[in-house]
Amino acid sequence: MQSKSAVLLKVLLNTFHPGSPQSLLKILPEEDAKAVMASETSSKQPLLALTWPQYAITRTHYSWLAPVIEQLPKAMQIPLVASIPEPQSSGLRRLLKLAPFRAELPPSAKMLLLKRLYLLWQPTEGLPPDYLPTSPLESLLSCSKAELINVIDLLAMYDLAEGIRHIVDKKKLKLIYFCLTPQQQQFLRQCLHKHEKLVAPKIDIEKWDGNPEKLTKGLHRRGMLRLGKALCGQGRHFLWHIVHILDTGRGKEISLHYQNEALPGITSLLVQQVISVINFLKPKSDK
Repeated sequence: MQSKSAVLLKVLLNTFHPGSPQSLLKILPEEDAKAVMASETSSKQPLLALTWPQYAITRTHYSWLAPVIEQLPKAMQIPLVASIPEPQSSGLRRLLKLAPFRAELPPSAKMLLLKRLYLLWQPTEGLPPDYLPTSPLESLLSCSKAELINVIDLLAMYDLAEGIRHIVDKKKLKLIYFCLTPQQQQFLRQCLHKHEKLVAPKIDIEKWDGNPEKLTKGLHRRGMLRLGKALCGQGRHFLWHIVHILDTGRGKEISLHYQNEALPGITSLLVQQVISVINFLKPKSDK
């Protein structure tokens, strides 16, 4: 039994057969029954599975959808892309070099085209967020791409703090701060007042040539590494959501740092760092 099927069956059992499901699961092969029991979802909302295809498409960055849409005839690509909400629609038109669709499609036609896209795509690890186990990082699931990028860039401030902690050249420090946003500068100052418990390869900032783009790109990669390691052990379905909110380049890089099991002595510390970033980004009224 595929993981998605096991989770959906567990949702149905939660909804319609509260209590021990053993009596019903006896009719399944032993491995399938174990897969259902291993599903940690507590959801009792089976109807979410019906709205999931459209939600999955509208939440996924257009760069993941483009290769799927390219498989369709050009005549179908244009109305299909027009059925996808903005800003994805505009991004897909640019990426696939498609002309705008001049007519206004009725909602029923849009829904039909989106279902056709989902059937062609069939993401094997995509599940409604409500079907996922509880997680200390679950607030990431409601982030936009821009918000996740912000989280990544702020996570990198932990690396930068360790890199500049012993720099005494005030001109170099001033140049480094000049490359950062005011928000990054503020969070960096917080990081400098904390002792880094995680032993990680340090940024050799002394050898930085002063190129702002090199610094920001290098820091962004460090942030993606930290986020990928923080996600270890959260489950493939959770990872799927995070990487698909982002573009394919960032999503694939974060996936490279992911492992199914949490990394002893590393993941828990990184989870706390992600939570610190999230709390830092919360509006004061929400704190």
